[in-house]
Amino acid sequence: MRIFAIMQRDWARHYGVPLAEKIKKEYPNCIIDTLTYKISTYNLIKKRKDLFNRIWLGYKYDDNIYDKNFNKEFEKISIKEIESILQIESVWKNLIHVDRSIIYTPGKKFRYSYKKQVSDKDSLNIVKLNYLLVKDKIFGTNPPDIIVLPNFGSLFHNVLFHYAKVKKVDCWMPLASKISNRVTLTKDLDYSLNHIFKDFDNFKPRTESIEFSKKYLEKFKKEVINPVHLDYKNDPFFNSFNMYKKFFKRLIKLPLKIISTYLKNLNKLNPKVYRTTDNIRTHHVFLNFFSEYYNLISLKFFKYDNLKDIKKYAYFPLSVQPEMSTNLWAPIFTNLFELIRQIAISLPGGTTLVVKEHPFMIGRRTKKYYEKLKSLPNVKLINPSVLTNDVINNEKCDLVTVVSGTSGFEAALLGKKVIQFSDTFYKVLPNVKILTDLTKFTEEYNKMKDYSDEKNILMLSKLYENSFELSYSLAYRQKVDPKPYVDAMMEKIKEKV
Repeated sequence: MRIFAIMQRDWARHYGVPLAEKIKKEYPNCIIDTLTYKISTYNLIKKRKDLFNRIWLGYKYDDNIYDKNFNKEFEKISIKEIESILQIESVWKNLIHVDRSIIYTPGKKFRYSYKKQVSDKDSLNIVKLNYLLVKDKIFGTNPPDIIVLPNFGSLFHNVLFHYAKVKKVDCWMPLASKISNRVTLTKDLDYSLNHIFKDFDNFKPRTESIEFSKKYLEKFKKEVINPVHLDYKNDPFFNSFNMYKKFFKRLIKLPLKIISTYLKNLNKLNPKVYRTTDNIRTHHVFLNFFSEYYNLISLKFFKYDNLKDIKKYAYFPLSVQPEMSTNLWAPIFTNLFELIRQIAISLPGGTTLVVKEHPFMIGRRTKKYYEKLKSLPNVKLINPSVLTNDVINNEKCDLVTVVSGTSGFEAALLGKKVIQFSDTFYKVLPNVKILTDLTKFTEEYNKMKDYSDEKNILMLSKLYENSFELSYSLAYRQKVDPKPYVDAMMEKIKEKV
């Protein structure tokens, strides 16, 4: 058996390597090829010759577009041919736009600047380069039987997925199930979980699944159950003393961080064709520190609208950007400012659009951005410290509109009408509508059906039976027991033996 696994950042250390060790223990003759992200992870993985066969370093591999030998290969293949073979609409939308390091500049303006790093010509050559890597080297004469990856975050991930799909090879990755502290495995590129919900109409849940779902829903209606990794109650922004305390602590450490960044940037394994979050320019570390706190402090004096003064409203939570949840799942709706404007003018008279910032993005966007949002007709901007439960679980809230994310799921469970601009599994609920044509917003809003407790319980049961206990985001940030994930993946691998 042959497996291709992406070993990515801390996920590789905490989950990828334990999985590889388990595979090798049960299937000693199994061949595991890998592509790694982050230099320190690459250095760790290349030492494990007992586990891995061929190893490529992601990002750095893209420097090969400057290799004359590769350029000769590029002339033999066209972008049109790649789109046809991968069965995608456009390399720009389905591949290039997904990769933040190519279409933005990481580190500039704190998180990412909306200024491309790579020329259009080089972007297209990177597509060709990665296509040839997948086609000729990873698949080649001995294709993998199964592919393991943590997410679909780069151009390479998506070339790999689309090529594997054509070749009928499953790509499995962990994904938040939306049930707090439970993770599912998916082989879908989006959040539709089609492999799980394709038989939903004929689904007969187990008794314990129904009992769990009823209790979960009952508890949820009393107070929204936040995912474990989205508990922002102790966020320094919401407590001025803690914010300034954290500022001085980070200020003391700033010189060391600048020196560390400078030294990391000297590493020859860093890609040259573009920069990533791992090798941002040294002076950006200095500028971003003060930029973040300038934004945070200025927001302390920003005059938000009061939710209590607003009557009937629709709610739109701002998204983390740039992120897979928008760039990959809703590439046409990444301009949130324009999307908000169009939703606001599509609402019936008497309904206001309420907007709230995502906690993770506080300090990343400027005060000017919020002032522009607040100036839009029929838009009210409320303080991010207002609990989501108080916004959604409110009799004045008639509709929740989202690009993607947790708020749509929460609203659906609470019986609110939900319009989402990317595909999702909870479209099985009658009060949820997936919309890709904004000209039909008002029409679809007026046609939306009522909430169903029965459908919610069935959906939760379906998720429960196809998930395991593990905090999705914590799995990428700190070490927790990898056994639930390893066991779930081993079941998928055993199906291929």
